[in-house]
Amino acid sequence: MRFMLKDKIIYFFLCYYAIAAADESALSFDYTSITDKASPICNYYAFRFPFTVGNRNVTVTNISKSCYCIEAKSEKDKYVSGTNGSIEGILDITGKTGTVTQYLLVETYCNNQKSTTKLVVTITIDEILKIKPHILHWNPKKASVEKTCSIRLNPNYAKEIDSIKLNDAIFSFHIEGDKKDANKFYLKIIPKQLQQDVHELLILKIKTKDNLVRSFFIHLLIK
Repeated sequence: MRFMLKDKIIYFFLCYYAIAAADESALSFDYTSITDKASPICNYYAFRFPFTVGNRNVTVTNISKSCYCIEAKSEKDKYVSGTNGSIEGILDITGKTGTVTQYLLVETYCNNQKSTTKLVVTITIDEILKIKPHILHWNPKKASVEKTCSIRLNPNYAKEIDSIKLNDAIFSFHIEGDKKDANKFYLKIIPKQLQQDVHELLILKIKTKDNLVRSFFIHLLIK
């Protein structure tokens, strides 16, 4: 059955007001994304997404997460119209560097309608130190030669090299400081014997500015 012009106009306004009512009664977030920097000596980044409730009561029915490393909750489940609230949480950044992005999906119920809002957290984490390369490889069929890893401490976070541990039955090492850069070192490693199929870890322990010790690893391969 075709709508007459009058019916179409009425239908249009009914749809318009239904959508407007839904929009007004939904949660209105101050912002839906956070972009920030975090220290690598911190294990967690805390965040908050404040919102205002529209002209109808709203229930937060669920908050789903993009990863187990992010936790969040609302202050309560049910909010009265015209009030304020927030979604608060933490992002686990332990041992992470570079840019980390995770998100939440906040599901709400209002005026017999369900809606979902995506909240995004993007954090850039600096490095405590730079190691290059992370893997040293020797061919057991060739002569044993000394190989070098460069290590540069980030003075904003790293205090000093605390200790270096490796399997000294197979490898030996010594460390030299850079003549121009007090935060740069050269770790020189050589196998005592070239055995077949060796995979060892050199453990580099760094004391940070907060006097904690963090471990970093260099892979030593003979194969």
